[in-house]
Amino acid sequence: MSLRWAERYFEAEIELSKQLLDDIDDAAGRFARSDIGEFGMPLPRNPGSWKGVSDGPNRDPSDDSECAE
Repeated sequence: MSLRWAERYFEAEIELSKQLLDDIDDAAGRFARSDIGEFGMPLPRNPGSWKGVSDGPNRDPSDDSECAE
């Protein structure tokens, strides 16, 4: 039983690793096609702030009632 569990576990780990490598390859391809700024760094496609990203896309920034207490 434990050997079957270990086999399934490691097969899942291998699959996740392959997906991660594919994601890295995709990101590297997008990075290579990026516009380059004057300092040799890629320019952001959607410049802006990361503030509030964890709040989700539909949160109203004027609604701060959660933090009022």
